[in-house]
Amino acid sequence: MVDACGAGWEEKPRDDAHCIARALWSIPNIPKHWESHGPLQVGGLAQSSTKREDYGWGEAPTRSAFSGCISHLNINDQLVDLGEVAYSKGSVPGCPMQESACAGGLGSCGIRGTCTGGLKTPTCECDSGWSAPKCDTPTVPSTLTTQSYMKMALSFTPPSEVVTVQMRVRTNGVRTGMLLHLAAQHTQHSFTLHLRASVACASVSGAGWAARIACAEGRPIGDGKWHTIRAERRGHSITIDVDDGDEWRHNHSFPSLTAWRENHGDVRGPPMPLEIDKHDGVTIGGLPKFIGVKLVTVGDDLHDSK
Repeated sequence: MVDACGAGWEEKPRDDAHCIARALWSIPNIPKHWESHGPLQVGGLAQSSTKREDYGWGEAPTRSAFSGCISHLNINDQLVDLGEVAYSKGSVPGCPMQESACAGGLGSCGIRGTCTGGLKTPTCECDSGWSAPKCDTPTVPSTLTTQSYMKMALSFTPPSEVVTVQMRVRTNGVRTGMLLHLAAQHTQHSFTLHLRASVACASVSGAGWAARIACAEGRPIGDGKWHTIRAERRGHSITIDVDDGDEWRHNHSFPSLTAWRENHGDVRGPPMPLEIDKHDGVTIGGLPKFIGVKLVTVGDDLHDSK
C-alpha cells in the first residue's frame, strides 16, 4: 500500500490497483516465526541478490542500491532508529536533501519548523503552537466556555479524498464534546474531531452510509496539560494520533470506510468524496443551531477547554 491509498483517485480508476498490491504466500509449510539469523538490511544488500526462483517469487530484490532518504521504518509496531545502526556504508543520519530543500537552505524553517513535502513542493511545517515563515511566532490559543463555538474560513480547498488536521488541546477532567467539524456545503458529509470521555476520536460520516470512527484509546487527555492531536482521512482510511503517536497514542481504521461498500458489492471503488465548504464548513468547539438568523443553542460544546 502506498500513501494509505489516498492519492490517484482523482483519475477515476476502476479499482485500487494503482496503490495496493496483493499476493499469496507461495512457500508450503509456513513457519510460525521468521527463521532468519542475519541482520535486517535496508537500502541495499551486502551480498549478491537473492534468486527469485529459489523462493518462487515473480520478482527478486533489485540489484541497484537505493539512493534517497528512508524514515519511520516500523516493524510489528516497533519503530526502528535508522540513525544508530550497527553496520552501514554510504549512509548518514538525517535527510539532508529534504532539510535543505526549502527556500534558504538548511535551517531556513528555524528551530521550531521542519522542511517537508518532498523535493518538488517543499514547505516549512511548524511545530504545534508556532507559525510564520520561519516558525518563530507563537500562536494565540482560545478558551472555550459554556455554549461556545468558533467559525472560520479557509484560504484553500482541501482535496476531496485527503484531509489532515492538527490541533493542541488542554482541558481538565472528563470531557466530551466537539473539537473540530469540517463539512461539505448543503450535505451531510463531514469529518469530525471530538473528545469522548477525554479520549480523542476522529470520524467520517455521509449521506447513505453510517459514520465510521477511530479513537486513540488507552489514556484520557484531561490532565490539564497541552496535547497535540493529529487526524487524517486518506482514501478509505481514518487515522488519529495523540502527541507522538506511539503505542496507545495511535489508532487507525483502514477497513472502516469500505464496510458500507462490502454490503453493496462495491468494495474496490473510489472513496466517498468530501468537498469541504471553505467559507462556512469549519466549526470549532461546538455545533451552533439557528432558527433563521437567531442562535438557539450550541450542541456538543467543549467548555472549560483551550
